[in-house]
Amino acid sequence: PACEGRIGETMKIGEIKLQALALIFPSAQLEYASDNISDAIFRLKSNPNYSAHLSATTGAINRALSIIEARRLTAIDEIELDKSLGEINGDLLCFTLNDDVFSICQVISGGIEIDFRHRFDKLYVRRGSARGSLRVRYFTKIKRLSGESDDNEELLLNQSIAEQIPYFVKADLLLCESPEEARESREMFFTALDSFFTEEALQKTTY
Repeated sequence: PACEGRIGETMKIGEIKLQALALIFPSAQLEYASDNISDAIFRLKSNPNYSAHLSATTGAINRALSIIEARRLTAIDEIELDKSLGEINGDLLCFTLNDDVFSICQVISGGIEIDFRHRFDKLYVRRGSARGSLRVRYFTKIKRLSGESDDNEELLLNQSIAEQIPYFVKADLLLCESPEEARESREMFFTALDSFFTEEALQKTTY
């Protein structure tokens, strides 16, 4: 179903970086222990053979996350909104949403799924369809990486989806120096995402 949760096992940021480098440098035999990721990253930053590529992984991972988010393959959460919190706008009620809402997939009120409109940080429902409270289920935004991100931090993504990110990172970093290899890796990333993506994951089209 469209609102089925997807988070189980996941991956650490540093694991994605290291796996991407392993794809770019297959003969380097980059080895690391899951409990020693920071040390492995530190050693690579000090190695001129890998430091430039490693520094570029943050931006590439963020671009991959934007694509995954746009395809609504992120975690699913829900909030409860009391009808009294809605601002009246004609025959509609308007609610202000949390910052982590990317796309709403379902709104239930009085045990019945109701139509809605989602624009930016606002949720609109018809006044007559709101009965007491609204249970809103939504695809979450993914926190983006920065230079200060902890490599031991886990991404809020299912592992089977997170495991595809190194292929995008490889494609992104090799775009100029090895365009054919980059194209193949990019295709692998998008083919994998297509296997997770279904029409049911699309946001509902409503009034």
